[in-house]
Amino acid sequence: MLYSKIQLKEKELKITDLTDLDTISIIKNELKQTNETLEGFKKRNNTANIEIQKYYISILEMYLPSQLSESEIKDEIISEFNLNFSEYKSSGELMKIIMPIFKGRADGKVVKKVVDNLFNKK
Repeated sequence: MLYSKIQLKEKELKITDLTDLDTISIIKNELKQTNETLEGFKKRNNTANIEIQKYYISILEMYLPSQLSESEIKDEIISEFNLNFSEYKSSGELMKIIMPIFKGRADGKVVKKVVDNLFNKK
């Protein structure tokens, strides 16, 4: 199923090889959909399909790069950006600057949590 999604994206973009970031994005979307499916099976107590989805999730996760932890994200933001948080009106402004740096290396929700914590400490 994942392979067909990759092929479909290649046809859509009219290329033969996707970039690593494109492939990771497809895998992350598939992982998100599978997690949603898993939650549905859990609500219906469908044990057999729960185990199948968990197995599929474990396979998908093997193809993703390891994600940065909250402390690694915080350390990188502090050391690399030398940001003056008082210059920004909201954490959303900071996210626009910071998120492209962490794309593919960290979960956006975790980055947002770290940025919100740093922004609120200003």
